[in-house]
Amino acid sequence: MKSKCELDEQQIISEMLKDVRESVLFNNNEEILKKWKAAPCSRMNEYLKYKMIFSSDAERWPDAIGSYKKYGCLSFSEDDTPEEGKYYFYQKDRFIHYVKNDKSEVIIPADILTSVESIDILKKHYSYCNNTLLNAFYKVSYTIGAFCPVWKNPAAGVRKGPNNWKTGNSGRDCVWIKLKQLSDSKMCGLEKMCGLEKRKNECNLKKRGEENLFSIFPEDNYKSDIIKKLYFLDYFNNGELLRNIDSIYGVKKEELDDFIKELIVLIVKRSYRIITKYQENDLRPCDEKIISKALEDIGLKS
Repeated sequence: MKSKCELDEQQIISEMLKDVRESVLFNNNEEILKKWKAAPCSRMNEYLKYKMIFSSDAERWPDAIGSYKKYGCLSFSEDDTPEEGKYYFYQKDRFIHYVKNDKSEVIIPADILTSVESIDILKKHYSYCNNTLLNAFYKVSYTIGAFCPVWKNPAAGVRKGPNNWKTGNSGRDCVWIKLKQLSDSKMCGLEKMCGLEKRKNECNLKKRGEENLFSIFPEDNYKSDIIKKLYFLDYFNNGELLRNIDSIYGVKKEELDDFIKELIVLIVKRSYRIITKYQENDLRPCDEKIISKALEDIGLKS
């Protein structure tokens, strides 16, 4: 059996850089797909047309769902049927469900980790024009490394004031803000959320505590468990977040080049980890080689 480093390099890179919207939007129409790939900055326009038809965001489209099923920590049932102690994808609401031992179910949505909208707001505010970095970000912004299952994430707070991400303006913000809420204490697993009071509060993130946002597992977990299981190892340095910011909109103009490049690299690394199921803190030379090649393919030097 081949080791993860011996898997077909180009196949891994292709999976790392595949936009989860492609299969739905173009259904193998190579001519239109070629135009889509050539103009990454205009992808959102095409996506928004079809989002209304598909009635859900891309984090619940087939390729994104397929990526969640690659997580070793999420044990899915066969044929997406309800099965005790398993996760399944429910076609009617397009959410992942977890079936608890008492047969009740917990709905587990998913979310994009850093929205194109947030970067576009910064771009407009600062008249930012580094097209190399922007195009690279647009190319990876809807790849599997940019999505993550979460537990009952409420709607974005643009029109509702402060929200679960504590950004003040937008619920769709960078992953550093989301991970910042995790505490080092042991988090209650889904199986224990079975009392009447707890069940009524499942949808209320404020009442159950923001730190439980990523607690989508039946068993208890520490912060380090969540980070490892959801492939966020590269976002941390000796337990501390790489960037300790309160809002993506607090990034200064002179920091934008480094910020966007760092974000691109993190998304690409996480895509690689999901595909290869690699959960060690340090990347090996063979891992770095593939990641560097993927970055070169989107116009970035490693």
